[in-house]
Amino acid sequence: MVKSAPKIDKRTATEITQQLQELLLEYAPTWQESEIDPVTGKRLPKKGTISAVLIGTFARFAEIIIERLNQVPDKNFLAFLDLLGASRLPPQAARTPLTFSLAAGSTVDVVVPVGTQVAAPPAEGEKAPVIFETEAELVVTAAQLTSVFVREPQQDTWSDRTGWLTTKTATAGFVFHGDAGVEHSLYLACDDLFTLPVAKTVTLTIQSEEAQRLAGLPLTWSYWDGKDWRQISQLVSNISENNQSWQVSIPNFPVPVKQIINGVEASWLKVALNQPFTAGSDPLPSIQSITASVRVNQSNLLPDLGFINSSPLDLTKDFSPFGETPRLSDTLYLASQEVFSKAGARVTVNITLNETVPVNSENEVELAFDTWDGKAWQPLLVTPSSLATAKFSQSGSITFTLPNQIGLGEVNGKNNYWIRVRIVRGNYGTGTSSQPPTFTTLRQEIRENTEQIIVNSSRGFMPGDRIQIATGTNTQEVRTIGVVNTSNNSLTLTEALQSPHPVGTGVWLISNTLSPPLLKSLTLSYTYNATQSLSACQTYNNFTYIQQKEQPFIPFEALTESHPSLYLGFTLPQNRSKFPNRPLSLFVSLADLKYGEKFIPLSPPYSRQVATTGIVTHPIWVTNDTEQSVTWRVEIWGNNWETTISEEGTSITLAPGEIKSLKVQITIPEDLNQENRDIAFLRLSRPDTFATIYTATLETFVADQLPPMSPVRLSWQYWNGQAWSKLTVDDGSENFTLSGLIKFLVPADCQTKAEFDLSERYWLRVQWETGDYLIEPRIINLALNTTFASQTLTIVKEILGSSNGSENQIFQTTRFPVLQNPQLEVREPEKPSELELERLKLPGNSNPITPTPNSREVWVQWQQVPDFYGSSSRDRHYVLDQLTGKIRFGNGRNGLIPPLGTGNLRIARYQTGGGKAGNKPVDSIVQLKTTVPYIEKVTNLQAAVGGAEAETLESLRDRLPETIRHRDRAVTLEDYEDLAKLASPEVARAKCLPLHWLGDPPEQAPRRGTTSIIIVPRSEALKPLPSLELISRVEKFLRARACPTVEILVVGPPYIPVSVNVEIALSSLEGASAVEQAVKATLEQFLHPLTGGLDGNGWDFGREPYKSDFYALLEAVPGVSYIRRLLVDDGRVSQEVEAIRKTGRFLVYSGTHTISLFFEES
Repeated sequence: MVKSAPKIDKRTATEITQQLQELLLEYAPTWQESEIDPVTGKRLPKKGTISAVLIGTFARFAEIIIERLNQVPDKNFLAFLDLLGASRLPPQAARTPLTFSLAAGSTVDVVVPVGTQVAAPPAEGEKAPVIFETEAELVVTAAQLTSVFVREPQQDTWSDRTGWLTTKTATAGFVFHGDAGVEHSLYLACDDLFTLPVAKTVTLTIQSEEAQRLAGLPLTWSYWDGKDWRQISQLVSNISENNQSWQVSIPNFPVPVKQIINGVEASWLKVALNQPFTAGSDPLPSIQSITASVRVNQSNLLPDLGFINSSPLDLTKDFSPFGETPRLSDTLYLASQEVFSKAGARVTVNITLNETVPVNSENEVELAFDTWDGKAWQPLLVTPSSLATAKFSQSGSITFTLPNQIGLGEVNGKNNYWIRVRIVRGNYGTGTSSQPPTFTTLRQEIRENTEQIIVNSSRGFMPGDRIQIATGTNTQEVRTIGVVNTSNNSLTLTEALQSPHPVGTGVWLISNTLSPPLLKSLTLSYTYNATQSLSACQTYNNFTYIQQKEQPFIPFEALTESHPSLYLGFTLPQNRSKFPNRPLSLFVSLADLKYGEKFIPLSPPYSRQVATTGIVTHPIWVTNDTEQSVTWRVEIWGNNWETTISEEGTSITLAPGEIKSLKVQITIPEDLNQENRDIAFLRLSRPDTFATIYTATLETFVADQLPPMSPVRLSWQYWNGQAWSKLTVDDGSENFTLSGLIKFLVPADCQTKAEFDLSERYWLRVQWETGDYLIEPRIINLALNTTFASQTLTIVKEILGSSNGSENQIFQTTRFPVLQNPQLEVREPEKPSELELERLKLPGNSNPITPTPNSREVWVQWQQVPDFYGSSSRDRHYVLDQLTGKIRFGNGRNGLIPPLGTGNLRIARYQTGGGKAGNKPVDSIVQLKTTVPYIEKVTNLQAAVGGAEAETLESLRDRLPETIRHRDRAVTLEDYEDLAKLASPEVARAKCLPLHWLGDPPEQAPRRGTTSIIIVPRSEALKPLPSLELISRVEKFLRARACPTVEILVVGPPYIPVSVNVEIALSSLEGASAVEQAVKATLEQFLHPLTGGLDGNGWDFGREPYKSDFYALLEAVPGVSYIRRLLVDDGRVSQEVEAIRKTGRFLVYSGTHTISLFFEES
């Protein structure tokens, strides 16, 4: 800041009055119209007298003259600056990107002309809308940007960034950094086995020449449950001795829900690779074949349905399998979807008879078992547990094997898998089943080989009768009675009994009376073993499914590309088939990051460290910004050198809001030479899923110092149907280093392509081929059909007047102020010489003349200059006062005089406007003032910023001396500081530290050839920190103006918080809370780095407030009586504060204050 000149005369009107009084007393002793001031003791003119009036008038006019005299140095200084061609800067126009939208259903592309006007409605306190004009022609296309993806092959990650297209919910994401692992999966289906709705064990036999290596891969097996892939945790793995076969058994295999994958509907088993697989990795083993086998053991199953001929059975109750009066060919039908559908299954039918009812089996009944094969009934070869069981006359089991051909059949209108049991010979007696049976029980136990039995009653039994003895264990024996003794109820048998029978065993008289079997229960059991080839097998790599019909095949493959890429997918309306071959505009809005801020949850995403030997440490920070504890799995991969993670190990748990550091230590091998390097990747993922991951690249160099970062080179490409072809773009984002427009013209041969498991789209992609980002860019929003607009009003072909050929002619524009780059033209009688035309050519304007029709006269564009000091007699120059719109031409010696003519001076184009009124919030510039067909709406997705009023004289006085000193070159310490503030209006303060590299620890020795600059941005925040984009802009600006050999580092300031603990005595209880708020606001304002301090100009670097400053400050707050106690505390660990304090380059800021209020009555 330029200091004001010292005052030539410091007297005021009061002092002049006193001096005049003293002179009157000296030279006019008879003058008596004076009196002594009782307060000051000075003699003054008596009030109300003529002398007082005259003396007061004279003193005031003298004071005015002195004030003007004191301004002479400043006026002369301004005159000097004017002599140098200085002028105040005109207002600056606010600028913002405007996004245009077509009307719903529109399928045509629309051109929005340059200069299209869009207005922001008047805000509160404004009387008129604020007009913005588009800066370039815009093609609003009907093509829609619908998909945005990131693919990072070096770390085998990807991201769906389509959220960037939605401004309301957009979140920042890295341009070339994925946050999810690329899926590498093998999908297996064998519906005949996998869909068995029973408990089963499925075994997959995988033939591979490297079975051991294949089985050692980190694989996750899962199945689809209808909503998500559910992991299978219980697996049994076996490798064959010859390392050619790998068997994976899955007990209790669930039934996967069917889903369609790549057009194939099946019950899928998914095998996913759980490790990054990059292009540089060794190829994984191939698979020769895969077969599936299943083993099922089920028992005690009820049949689904049962019929006796055409009558349905209730199988949950006792039932007669062939009815109450069975006859030849009567049939029992049994159905089971589960049991009888398994071709080759070993089935057991378990029957239990009701023992209270005898079965007449004297007639050699024979039963036949059949199953339906889909076309006809086929006989079954059965194996009963006994011959009696085969006739359903004794409890037991009947086992058979189902044939290889099984089919659905319809029985009595019911479709199912069926078996049947038919009576093919004999019967269960004749006559009527209503005759009551003759029955008694044993009174005494019978041993083995006994011929005589004692019963409770022999009534009804006669010699020659046949009887049946049945025990509770279903042991039945039939014998003939030889002798009946009614006196002791004994029956002598013709043949001894073979088995023992206890007391109470039933004894029935068997006759030819009808007595069919009555079953208490009938259940099914089966064992099923089957081996089949897979019904479907698909691999999924790089978002592409491949049906593996040929053998062998590679299940997991790496990405084919080698560079990180950003993909943009476009779709067209239904009735359009060609991508527009017209220039399109895409606005890229980058997310900002403040200096010292950390990326969440992993920071930094890229670390570079250097050493010659030993262990190199990469400090990494992990942040939990959620309200819950978070556990992360920590992995290191891709490294060739020994790498360890200190302290935390393979997992890290963070409490809500906690920040932890990870120290990744890399050991440099001893036998390495200089210029070697190693790249490792740190990976954070949740323990239960790989759906979301975060990665950091750790690059270690073997050298004395870090190699310089090379410039970034990006390659834009489009798909032409066969390959990716080069696409030329106008990149206003400068390789995604700042928010801006990217303009491109897609060639006519652009074709659709299927990517990322989506339907076909027109794809553009940008690849990061080489170079290094200091901070990898993050995008928060992408907007198609966008162009920049500024708060200006454009006037074209305004006639200034007519030249009369005189010297120093002055003309006036109708509107002012005039913003940058007006185009003034003079109609001349003939075309200038070629040499003169070359001198008139400006960047972006290679043709400075405009012919007039039917005349030799031409309009010639003249050049604006700050002054005529460097103009010759033939230079077509003019001087413009942009604030007033006054235009002055030369005198013929310095600057050419415009030729005589009528209306031969005009401004072909100029703009007016600017000011703070143009700084508008998001979505406020929405009124389309220029009618454009098919355009439905327009809005600003970003706030309009940059609007500023015209420069003040004070600012001019500060700027020009600095400009004269540095001449746009950084040489001295002050030059760096002045140019840093000139690099951007956002820079409020700058401090240059030569021979310091602030990236080193403070105790490091000075480094020759280095310069560090600390910048502080204009901000009302308590702790102003520059954004990384601002740091990059300032650093780039300084490098272009400094010595090429100087290493420049721009950083933000280190801060020390100042916390005040104060006890305040109130003058009154009323408004106590307001006093507390006022004290807090006063402290925050006083401690603000830019606007605080005693003079309101902020705090100097290295300056801390004194304790006494706070007493005077706080006691001046209304409502404060006095300060009882005050303590100033930095609020941080003393060692850290002392380390910052010793540097002398810190700033203070408002910390956490404790304010206690007291009231004491006097």
